[in-house]
Amino acid sequence: MKGLKRFIIVGIMLTTMTAAGLAADRRPVTPYGDFCPACSRYGFCKIRLTVAQSRNALKQYYAQKGFTVKIEEVHGRFIKATVYDRGKIIDKILFDRRSGRIRSIY
Repeated sequence: MKGLKRFIIVGIMLTTMTAAGLAADRRPVTPYGDFCPACSRYGFCKIRLTVAQSRNALKQYYAQKGFTVKIEEVHGRFIKATVYDRGKIIDKILFDRRSGRIRSIY
C-alpha cells in the first residue's frame, strides 16, 4: 500500500512538471503590443493605412509565422481580424491603422 502511494505521488509530480514544461515552450501568436511591419516599432505610421494596405501588412506579418489572417470587421481606425493555422482559429487581433499596433484579444 505504501509503495502504491509513492508510485501515485511520483506519477502526479512527473505529469505536472511535464505539463508545466510544455506550457513554458509555447509562445504567443501575437506578442503583446507587437507592431505592423509597415509602421515603426514605436507605434507610428507616417500616414494612416488604408484597409487594403492594412490587409496586406497583416497577411505579410502572419505569413512569416506560417499563419493566415482574415479581416472580420473594420470600425474607424481599428480592424478586427482572425488568425488561422491550417483552418483552426489560433488568435483574434485588433489592429490600429493609425499607430500600427497589433493586440491579441483572444
